[in-house]
Amino acid sequence: MSANVAAHLALAVADLLDRDRPELRRCDGDGCGWLFLDTTRNHSRRWCDPADCGNRARVRAYTRRQQAARPAASPDSPPSTM
Repeated sequence: MSANVAAHLALAVADLLDRDRPELRRCDGDGCGWLFLDTTRNHSRRWCDPADCGNRARVRAYTRRQQAARPAASPDSPPSTM
């Protein structure tokens, strides 16, 4: 039974990769590499799962923005109490 499923899966993957499909994309998530079909109207999907890879990317971007907005502490200033 599992060999039959594997054969069908291999044929389906071969069919997907054989076509010229601009909607077949690779996830932009760091270290992910999954492939997905971008079925959005303007083909703008970036991640295999917006709740997983997308969330990590948004958290990283938010952290970078917060660190860039924070004024640099001078060596003579006392540490912040926050």
